[in-house]
Amino acid sequence: MCECEAIISKEDPRYELWRQVVPNAHLPIKHPIAKNGFYEGDPSRLTEEQIQLIATLCSKKFNITKEEILKDIRKGILPIKAENVSLSICDLHIRCMV
Repeated sequence: MCECEAIISKEDPRYELWRQVVPNAHLPIKHPIAKNGFYEGDPSRLTEEQIQLIATLCSKKFNITKEEILKDIRKGILPIKAENVSLSICDLHIRCMV
């Protein structure tokens, strides 16, 4: 199982928002490859409480209904902008990169 994480920089404006969801701002991702400037967040590694909080916070930030955001998250869609992000790469993906 992948344990890669996107780590939001403390200097990034999103840091405090993400810390509300994950206290250390280490967000689970599906793999360490960004596509079109985004990493694919892994909602299967979040609790239901964290998912609900993401939906609430993003709804306010992007003026989209919480239900629409939840629908995407339930489909496995959780984009994380790659800007100002460092990665923690799991053993599985490190072996693939060598």
